[in-house]
Amino acid sequence: MSEMVVELLSPREIRQNVGLSNAVGWPDTEAEWRVIHEAALVFGVRQGGELVGQGALGLYEGAGSIAKMVVLPSVRRQGIGAKILDRILGEAERRGLSALGLVATPLGRPLYESRGFVPVGDVVITMGTAQLTELSSTLSQASDAEPLLAIERRFMAGSRTNMLCGRLREACASALAPDGFALATAHDTGARIGPIVADGEETARLLASTLFQRLNGPVRLDVPGGQSAFRDWLLSLGLVEKGVHVEMARGGTLPWHVPERFCLATQAWG
Repeated sequence: MSEMVVELLSPREIRQNVGLSNAVGWPDTEAEWRVIHEAALVFGVRQGGELVGQGALGLYEGAGSIAKMVVLPSVRRQGIGAKILDRILGEAERRGLSALGLVATPLGRPLYESRGFVPVGDVVITMGTAQLTELSSTLSQASDAEPLLAIERRFMAGSRTNMLCGRLREACASALAPDGFALATAHDTGARIGPIVADGEETARLLASTLFQRLNGPVRLDVPGGQSAFRDWLLSLGLVEKGVHVEMARGGTLPWHVPERFCLATQAWG
């Protein structure tokens, strides 16, 4: 086998990025990958001209998220994932990103543990169509990113500007309250809600209810395991918890790991 080279990928590879993720059963979309290329560095490995491994380093202020670590099943156990991860860790160190976070699948967790990542919580995948017993007055749509960024700055130490701007641009629905906001993006089988950032559970419920009404169909939310009351409320509306992944960190506290985070932007972004 020729020497393994980890290269920096450009947005021109979006279709290949989506295809590789789809090959392992991840329902990625081109819209999702447009945001990734806007707010992250994407690395990949090719064999015979084919993209066979990839991973991304999401860039925040003083911190980073590692995401989309995928290796084509037919070429696993050749060290491709480790090579990409080490390139990402080197780039994070070069940029002075002190804290790194990720959400690990069971397959990837041993590799992350070998590089010093430790569990810091669970992420519960919640799916279904909400059965609202009454319709509440809906909140306004978010037309500009600045109010979202201002709310995040109240609760989080790091800036997620590029990610939030990209997610808002690709959003199919949004909700904005004085003390919180929520976004949703379209997928083939429904919509993915996230993030939901709010000053408390009452605001989080109002934001989520507004999106449920606007979307009127199946949704997915990736909810921090510690938000037990919010999770119970989602279950009371008929949603179902489909699985649990572990959230991991290296180098310190993750700035987005705060009580006001009721739903992850996606597992890629924390």
